[in-house]
Amino acid sequence: MRVKCKDCGTVLIDTKKGIKNYTVMVDIKMKFRGLDEPVPEKVMYYVMCKNCGRKILKEKIEALGVEVDINA
Repeated sequence: MRVKCKDCGTVLIDTKKGIKNYTVMVDIKMKFRGLDEPVPEKVMYYVMCKNCGRKILKEKIEALGVEVDINA
């Protein structure tokens, strides 16, 4: 299966050829209890196109049946 960027048309993932042309970004929403106790409230992973910078939620790509390597 091949996943392309909607904006620039770059191939982000191609399972047949083994292409992984993306960067994984992590967005952590912090919540504070008291003055000095930060607690992570929500952690979201994004797949970012290296060409144009468009971000796609990792869950949306995995819903298509394509595995995303978060160490990429």
